[in-house]
Amino acid sequence: MYVRGASNTRAVALNTANVKNRISIIARAVYGEAEGQSLEEKRWVAWTIRNRVEDRKHFPQFSNPRSFGTAVKKDYKGYSRSINRNSKAWAESLQAAHEAHFAPRSKDPTHNSTFFYARRRANPKGITEKEANSSNINKRFGTNAKLLRTDKNKNFAHFFFRIFGR
Repeated sequence: MYVRGASNTRAVALNTANVKNRISIIARAVYGEAEGQSLEEKRWVAWTIRNRVEDRKHFPQFSNPRSFGTAVKKDYKGYSRSINRNSKAWAESLQAAHEAHFAPRSKDPTHNSTFFYARRRANPKGITEKEANSSNINKRFGTNAKLLRTDKNKNFAHFFFRIFGR
């Protein structure tokens, strides 16, 4: 995985870190976002992270998601999120990160998704799953973009999509 012309410090870290560190960073983000979810959903999260890193225009949103921050550093109260490295969730997070990192682009199950939101949480810019359509995305982001839901027929705890023309 590489980052085209990355200027963000975390992007550069992902670009220049050795493979083991890159996979660990992605796995910690996957664990933070989808710890209790299926391996398939963890794969979707890992691929969405890869897609965001490779698509530079979406990188700032990847660098500061709620769960990612405490997976790699302390939260605002000074606590680090502990990862149970002997758990099935961690093993699956590592597996999903490894697969997404090394697989050819043609293996992307998300159809190049660059966004995912947890159904159970308040979402950035106030977007809920019900509002996740092109009209509302354009109003909230001030764009003239087309949204494509890529998780049709999936029973995931997150919903996944990509935006065109942004």
